[in-house]
Amino acid sequence: IDHKILFLEARNDILLRRFSDTRRKHPLTRDKRTLSAAIQQERELLSPIREAASVIIDTSNRTLHQLRRQVHDEVAGVKLAMQIEIKSFGYKHGIAEDADLVFDARCLPNPYWQPELRSLTGVDQQVQDFLLQDTRTSRFIEQLVGFAQEWIPNFRTEGRAYLTIAIGCTGGQHRSVFVAEQLASRLGGLVEDDILIRHRELP
Repeated sequence: IDHKILFLEARNDILLRRFSDTRRKHPLTRDKRTLSAAIQQERELLSPIREAASVIIDTSNRTLHQLRRQVHDEVAGVKLAMQIEIKSFGYKHGIAEDADLVFDARCLPNPYWQPELRSLTGVDQQVQDFLLQDTRTSRFIEQLVGFAQEWIPNFRTEGRAYLTIAIGCTGGQHRSVFVAEQLASRLGGLVEDDILIRHRELP
């Protein structure tokens, strides 16, 4: 059977603190050994397994999230990716309550006030052309992409499995839809995570 042994260890002072914090008894202290002596005996008993280990991980200075990621990377052999949902919504129907990050696109020109665009949505070319006529739209999108590209890896490092980014405008039909589409398209080529897109107010 093809196998890999991962051996986890920590410094003595860290182990002493962990046993103190958790109030659990070390199993080798039952013969009236001190905790320090029990830890030393444990090291001696486990030394053959440590010598046979494929990977030795010192957990002394790792957070739970860092340890989870390293173990996943060692076992699966692939980097742990998040699922990123990019969602458009309309403020007049209520804010997206499940969002981790919310951005307001109501500062952009509103296609709703153009009679020929009112019945269309942000996925229609005429609406996209109207929005891109104003340089603020491109600047807004570029800054969103830059923010996401810089900070998404930090969410991933902290062990997040899901991240929802919501883009809102008044009705959730035009500006937020276009910006969400652009953000999803740009991030798809920049991050290693799975990108989903959903327009809450569209059929």
